[in-house]
Amino acid sequence: MVVSLFCVIFAENNDQIITMPTRKGIQNIKSPYSAAFTAASMMYREMTALVPLMCDANSAELINKEIEENSLLCINSLNSRKRVVAELQRRFNSVPQGFWQHYLQLGEHAQRVALLYVVLKTYQLLFDMHICVTLNQWRSASGGIQSSDVMLYLNELAVQDAFVDSWSESTRKKIASTYILMLHQAGLMKDNESTLCQPELSDEDWMYYIRMGEAWFLEACFLPTYRVNELKQLAK
Repeated sequence: MVVSLFCVIFAENNDQIITMPTRKGIQNIKSPYSAAFTAASMMYREMTALVPLMCDANSAELINKEIEENSLLCINSLNSRKRVVAELQRRFNSVPQGFWQHYLQLGEHAQRVALLYVVLKTYQLLFDMHICVTLNQWRSASGGIQSSDVMLYLNELAVQDAFVDSWSESTRKKIASTYILMLHQAGLMKDNESTLCQPELSDEDWMYYIRMGEAWFLEACFLPTYRVNELKQLAK
């Protein structure tokens, strides 16, 4: 069921066009994937600090001022601040602005889960890894995930996607470690363990995603089908 919704979620997203050398010379290659999220990981504190600025009518001016003054981000390098802000703005724009008004009313635990939703909506690579690797691991006997599981998936994906195939081993390791870190930060992995776990949110918090038409996210957070169906009934 989750996989079938994949086409709906990303149907309107444009593939990236990457110029890169091939055996046939320099060519433009289309790919839906990006490793740009490794520049920012989950960035809970930074995203939460910038959301009010991004929601403001003068957001462009306020964000540019923050990049220069560094009063909220506390990132020493100007170039690093620019890269991080670019990714956070990309995430902000991947969901309706009303979502962020809701986000600011949540407690920290629910906010962290909400940011997982945002990054899965923003980056197709993260979504695919979560559905194809993490959900399978959750349903397996081990019930856990390690960087090596993600690396194996990336190696398999490289056979199908020339851009992914062009990534170095260090880039793939960075992707895997960043994704595992995100799962920890979102509360989908136990502290200092490789074991996956279901985040505990209130019924109302879960029903918010159902009312948005995003029931797939509950399954992505390991809720069993019967529980999702119960919440769908309550959300009517």
